[in-house]
Amino acid sequence: MYWILGIALFLLVIFIIVLISKVRVSVLYAHELGRDNVLIKAQFMKGLIRYSWQLPLDQSESDEKEVHLPVKTNKGILNQDKNSDQDVTVEADTLLHKIEDAKGLIDSVYNLGKIVRRFFKKVSVEKFIWESKIGTGDAASTGLFSGLFWTMKTSTVGFLSFTTTFVAPPTIEVLPFFQEKILNTRFVCIFSFRLGQVIFAAFQVVKNWKGRERHVRTSNPGFDANSDGKY
Repeated sequence: MYWILGIALFLLVIFIIVLISKVRVSVLYAHELGRDNVLIKAQFMKGLIRYSWQLPLDQSESDEKEVHLPVKTNKGILNQDKNSDQDVTVEADTLLHKIEDAKGLIDSVYNLGKIVRRFFKKVSVEKFIWESKIGTGDAASTGLFSGLFWTMKTSTVGFLSFTTTFVAPPTIEVLPFFQEKILNTRFVCIFSFRLGQVIFAAFQVVKNWKGRERHVRTSNPGFDANSDGKY
């Protein structure tokens, strides 16, 4: 009897540790000398479980119907790592179907926007750096594009500060080069969230699945779920 309670207590402790453990994600993007590279890293339980994906965007090939992108993947558990290279194909039709599925999800879950906003507000942005160097060779157009870059960056930071929580102040920078042609960008974003928050958000989605029709009919019983005037 005692060993059953011991196992149950042990499993409960492990479950609680998993719930409160943080998932840390790093997104790095660099555009320099015509090369584009994206590196995404994710780690769980202080790096005991980790994944990384490297996407050399400048090596991608595309046509009218699909895009081929080489992806370098690394998977690590404890002190063991496994590397793999693969070519990912993104088809236009498949992408359109995914968009339609996303629209269907939005229509099928009642109050999905509130659930998503609540989750993102618990996301902690630990580091945000966005530095750019821009120059067109013409002083007037360089100043114009520099202003557009500043507007885009400040708008992005403002949106993220409203939807998430910044742990450290973001760093944004635009350096104009008036006498040469240059476009370099370095973007670094590190954010984290607890796995328990993901599970809770998923539970809220399941709980409110297909709830939109029920809620709309409750509030307006004389009309159909789309409130388009049909009985």
